[in-house]
Amino acid sequence: MPADTPVFPHRGPVTGPLTAAAGATPHAVAVTDPRTSWSHRRLHRAAGLLAARLAATGVRRGDPVGVALPKSCELLAAYLAVWRRGAYTVLLDPAWPPARTEAALRAAGAPAVVIAPPGTPCAGARVLGVGPGDLDHADDPAHDGGDPEDAGATGGAPHLHPDALAYAVLTSGSTGEPKAVAVTHRSVAHSTATHGAAHRVVPGDRSAWMAPPGASSAVGEIWPYLAAGASVVVPPEDTTASPAATRRWILEQGVTTAYVSMPLAERLHSLDWPEDTPLRLMTVGSDVVRRWARPHLPFEVAVSFGSAEANGISSSLTPWPERITSHTASPALRAARPPVGRPWPDVTVRVTTPGLREAAPGHRGELTVSGPEIALGYLGDPARTAVRFVPDPFGTTPGARLYRTGDLCTLPEDGLLRHHGRTDRQIKIRGHRVDPAEVEAVLLDRPGVTDAVVTAEPGPDGTARLAAHLVAAPDVTAGQLRTAAAAALPAHAVPAVWTAWAELPRTANGKVARDLLATAPGARPLPAGPAAAPPAASGTGEADGRLLEPVLAAWREALRNPACSADDDFFDLGGDSLTAAVLTEALAEDLGLRVRLRDVFTRPTPRRLAAHLTALAAPSPQTVPAGRNRT
Repeated sequence: MPADTPVFPHRGPVTGPLTAAAGATPHAVAVTDPRTSWSHRRLHRAAGLLAARLAATGVRRGDPVGVALPKSCELLAAYLAVWRRGAYTVLLDPAWPPARTEAALRAAGAPAVVIAPPGTPCAGARVLGVGPGDLDHADDPAHDGGDPEDAGATGGAPHLHPDALAYAVLTSGSTGEPKAVAVTHRSVAHSTATHGAAHRVVPGDRSAWMAPPGASSAVGEIWPYLAAGASVVVPPEDTTASPAATRRWILEQGVTTAYVSMPLAERLHSLDWPEDTPLRLMTVGSDVVRRWARPHLPFEVAVSFGSAEANGISSSLTPWPERITSHTASPALRAARPPVGRPWPDVTVRVTTPGLREAAPGHRGELTVSGPEIALGYLGDPARTAVRFVPDPFGTTPGARLYRTGDLCTLPEDGLLRHHGRTDRQIKIRGHRVDPAEVEAVLLDRPGVTDAVVTAEPGPDGTARLAAHLVAAPDVTAGQLRTAAAAALPAHAVPAVWTAWAELPRTANGKVARDLLATAPGARPLPAGPAAAPPAASGTGEADGRLLEPVLAAWREALRNPACSADDDFFDLGGDSLTAAVLTEALAEDLGLRVRLRDVFTRPTPRRLAAHLTALAAPSPQTVPAGRNRT
């Protein structure tokens, strides 16, 4: 089904409107992070200074440049600096474990230069070190005045062809290695224009930058707002792990629009919001949206749908007069799950049969997408590219392609697209796409593991969680495997349930019978055992640490289990990643220390986590907090 005709242009790369906005509103705030705020002019000047440093390293047009900075003013300057050189960004997340980063760099063509905090190891790449405050001299009076493109250190940006690469984003790969999706400037420009129009972006808006640094969904959070002369706001680290902390930050920072992943959005909708909240629009995506937000919330809640390979696909905001949101949905629509909306302007979506024939209205099939936002393909992987990016049998333009999304959808007569899951094995966990094969590859690399299958199953609250089914030696424990997985994978890709089998159930042709894993006899819980010891440098010594009592109290409250002891494993007692987020928030509030989700995964007992925190903080006996009475 073709989309409506657009009423706004998206002809050239987004660098044009970004520069124009900076020239029109040079002193308006462009980005605010937990440390500082930069104006639009300062952002562009910092980008120019960094572009000059890239030039000195030999970065040329068309080169890949890795960027592994935390969300910050400096990260936006790095993105712009890479484009100033005519190069493209390889999106990385500094929170990834080193093994994941190395695999991502290999998949993206082994960039020679990576912009990262000083001292970051990057597997053979030269690190261009950028830390907090390193680009603050962009406001030096010597650089005052002049065009935003002239940072006092480099000339204007080269011409960027719309079909040149803007960035490469890493997604899970079925071989256990990530795939690098090649996204063009045409895609970024179209997404910027469509989001800007559909979200009614104005210069006074303040957009929440919620997505992690390595995620393509940040395109809609950043560029439409900077192109309009508006602002982007970065939350403090781990804020989004807690709905209460997220609400508090939105209210304190005057955030007006926010894109939120489904699991967090559902919890935010259940909170009380003041009538005078600055938030006017929350967009939900990244997973199947299971329920409508309350219609009387003081802001509208919309649904959007996209992927790394196709960027923006659909939105319930387009066209605006017919938008379907928490405020406008009819009772008939609210009786079913929210649809994912209509396709963006210029984007064509079809629900197809396995033979790429268009399915009848309302019939379930694979969603295919064509239009300006689909990627070029997967870097260095023409075979996989040919499977997913195929000649468009419906197209009239020579060379037209469509992307086979692997998503199961229906498109009824009402024109509202509805999502029904994946055609392949990829699943969504807490809003993140996970390929179980990538997790299986990590587990099969462990000594004693001879077979592994990872599936999704509903947790106690109905939210999907990962379950690992293993054939392993008797001495292999869930604690060991959880620690190994946490060292190689993002936290959302670490299984929460561990099951041991003498032999996995199989079909007649020898394939694992995945649909029998939940019911076939012969399964038993994998022995819990202790978690593998983290590296010695991480500060987990032999001593319990002076923080054991408050850590144990927080542990008991998070698990609602007053009987758990100092050596009980968090996950063996039913903890999961969402419960771990509650625990880290409580510990940060009580102890005034920075506690990461990864700390709970790799040190899953109160004694070990307390020892780690004690070693990091080394407080005096007089300053040790007593902790709240939680039991």
